[in-house]
Amino acid sequence: MNIKNIFKMKNKYKLIILLTFIAFTSCESELERLPKDQLTIATTFTNYRNFQTYAWEFYNTFGSYHQGRVDLGEHSADLMVDGRNNNGDNWIWQRITVPTSSGLYSGGFSRIRKVNLMLDNIDNSELNDNEKNHWRSVGYFFRAWEYFDLVKAYGDITWVETALSDADTDVLYGGRTPRNEVTQNMLD
Repeated sequence: MNIKNIFKMKNKYKLIILLTFIAFTSCESELERLPKDQLTIATTFTNYRNFQTYAWEFYNTFGSYHQGRVDLGEHSADLMVDGRNNNGDNWIWQRITVPTSSGLYSGGFSRIRKVNLMLDNIDNSELNDNEKNHWRSVGYFFRAWEYFDLVKAYGDITWVETALSDADTDVLYGGRTPRNEVTQNMLD
């Protein structure tokens, strides 16, 4: 090889290194984009409409009116309806057993986490004070609603006031909060 070829090869490698450096440094701003097809904390909890859209999911807990069934109303509450002891409230007839696991447990805490995410991000939003108070009260209501079902099914249950992460092992693997304390937190 002669010197001209070696010089050309050195320049060729320098050019490749320079182009690689330019290619990776120019993409940095593109890599920091928020997804447009998904909700993130940075895009969701900004204004009133976004809070409203996020909170729509909470109302699914009520179900639809009658849900295609006959509304029993007072019928299921009366102990003397048909003269049979299998009618009436299951709590009164002591037919309730505390489940060891169910979809209620994981589903309830999943919805509580969503409410806590909203509550944790209200103060960082651009809402005015009245709007913040409104969405805070909506969050408190739905958190209490979910805890009501959990306390009704399990008694003592873990009370969680903020959205948890995997690092919060002391709460995730901690003991249950006494029922009276949970219900007082719901009232507060």
